[in-house]
Amino acid sequence: MTAKVHTLSEAAERLRVSEGWLRDRCKDGLPHIRMAEKLLFTERHLEQILDRHEVKPELSAPPKPRSRKQAMAPVAEVVELRAKTPYRLRNA
Repeated sequence: MTAKVHTLSEAAERLRVSEGWLRDRCKDGLPHIRMAEKLLFTERHLEQILDRHEVKPELSAPPKPRSRKQAMAPVAEVVELRAKTPYRLRNA
């Protein structure tokens, strides 16, 4: 049984990344086959690459606030808003 072998361009297209990104990551240790100065990938290699880059949510960590304003805002406290006294009336 022969496994389907993908070229660099085919693998990049299947993974939806650029060829340059994939080539650089192979230098950093992504699974691949190097033959006659060519980078080749089997289906198993593509699955391993996807598994390596999969992001799994942490169940114990609370969600991060989307902005600094949300991080600083109290959760259940109600704040009364009052107009600021104009400067010319403060010293009168």
